[in-house]
Amino acid sequence: MRAWLLLSVLLVPACASTPGIGAAERGDYPSLKQEIEARHRAGSLTEAQATKLAKAVAEHEVASAKGDDAIARVREVRACARELDDVLARRQDARDGAGAEAAWARVESGELSLGSVRALASDSDDGYRAVGTLALTRRDDAPQRRRAMTDGSPRVRRAAMRAALTAEDADDAATLLESARLDPEPIVRTDAVRALAHVPANAESANKLRDLWASADAPLREDIALAWASPSVYAAGGREALRVLIATKSGPAALSAATAVAHGRPGRDTELELSALALLARTIHSGPRRDRLHAIAGAPLAPSAKAPSPDAEVLSALRLAADDDDREVRIGALARLTEVATDKPSAVTRLEAIAANEGPEGAHARSALASAGDARVQAWLEADLAAESESARILAANGLASLHRAARAARLLVAPEASVRTRAACTILMAARSRATRHESR
Repeated sequence: MRAWLLLSVLLVPACASTPGIGAAERGDYPSLKQEIEARHRAGSLTEAQATKLAKAVAEHEVASAKGDDAIARVREVRACARELDDVLARRQDARDGAGAEAAWARVESGELSLGSVRALASDSDDGYRAVGTLALTRRDDAPQRRRAMTDGSPRVRRAAMRAALTAEDADDAATLLESARLDPEPIVRTDAVRALAHVPANAESANKLRDLWASADAPLREDIALAWASPSVYAAGGREALRVLIATKSGPAALSAATAVAHGRPGRDTELELSALALLARTIHSGPRRDRLHAIAGAPLAPSAKAPSPDAEVLSALRLAADDDDREVRIGALARLTEVATDKPSAVTRLEAIAANEGPEGAHARSALASAGDARVQAWLEADLAAESESARILAANGLASLHRAARAARLLVAPEASVRTRAACTILMAARSRATRHESR
């Protein structure tokens, strides 16, 4: 009895320390809103309290949603599935569409082992069968894995590609190439090419990827280019394919290849790297808007032992783009220049001038400033939490998380839309995970 009383004494303050937790667990959002607003006015809602409220809101949304809404809620919390494993495990047992999504999310988070879902690979429900197919990574699973690549369900076929990526079995290559060429679903063709990048390759594989390139659409060509840049395919003929692509082509596929090479992903190759950097610089300077934004985002700026400072040609192109008439290009270039010590003060000042504007451009500038750690943007981000656009509100929550002020985004936990509540909750939970990781690394 004394032990029970002691436990009660310890638990009561813990519960009391998170005002509104009961309302969050019940989904009583009017009451929770009053509590959060009061705490915000007083400045007393801590990051730990906001995290507990976010977890309770997300758990309620996942547990209470029905039908297609339930599937949507589970997909929205995949990034923070580790923190929500208990409710996802209960949802998994429901044996419905959301249950299968929950099982997939738990496998991705590492909370559900592949060994525990292997038996589902023969399930009659294609959602659960797809989850089981993820586990077909052993050598003796090869026949069943390859059969799954031609399953009637695209979900199962995608899972089979994921399993092949993990298995790294060279004998999967022929089936993967056929899937990449003939599967009726574009996303399955993409997954097949991505799996090929991890399968031990030979010259025949590299040549067949070249054959596939001729008939591939633009998105698939990007994946083929990245496959050529994977260590396995690169050594078996991918380097030559990349050399020709980067030297003679432009557009998304060539830029994806150039970005991979410039970051040294396939290995160090000075001649090819210089060609890749030149393509990125040319595109930043004078390509179509879409390609310029692609090149700006992919340009390597982080110093390394091999490249202690950014490439001079790329840096010059970014500085010119920071004065471009196209506001979107200008914001993208300024955002990247905040990563360069010598350019950061000026880039931040110029972004602040744009951030004062309303509309998407101002929102993107505020997001860039938050990523750069500029705390002066916090008030703007908090104002954006009341924006009409759902995406603008979530962008503001992400910005506050970047500033380590995720608790200030707790107002979105009581948003009218379930999707906003769930995504905001996941943002706050991810911020808590990041905070814990930083603490552990000290």
